[in-house]
Amino acid sequence: MLIQMPFIYALYGAIQKLSEGLHGHGGFLWVAQLSDIAFKVKGGIVGDPLLLIIPILAGVFTFMQSKMMMQPVRPDMSDSEKQMYRVMAQTTYLMPVLIAFFALNFAQGIGLYWITQSL
Repeated sequence: MLIQMPFIYALYGAIQKLSEGLHGHGGFLWVAQLSDIAFKVKGGIVGDPLLLIIPILAGVFTFMQSKMMMQPVRPDMSDSEKQMYRVMAQTTYLMPVLIAFFALNFAQGIGLYWITQSL
């Protein structure tokens, strides 16, 4: 995750710059602009509910990818391997929540990136 952060910020900047010249030229599926942020609170009103789909999908797909990558517990595991397994199990549940939170606060294009990279 830490290694990806500079690339995510660069991608965010690229999406912002690209979208400046594309206003009014359509978007992607139900998202009018990929530079839109899902979580816009203005006077207690959350932005368009359809914009919440991409952050939720990013979290769900990340969780599915993590679950598929986890090895099942073997009876012959050493204590250190069991401890690493417990940490990985916690990360399996924590990372999708963090990615969904970040996708809520970044441009929709970043959430779309997370969805496609976890497929």
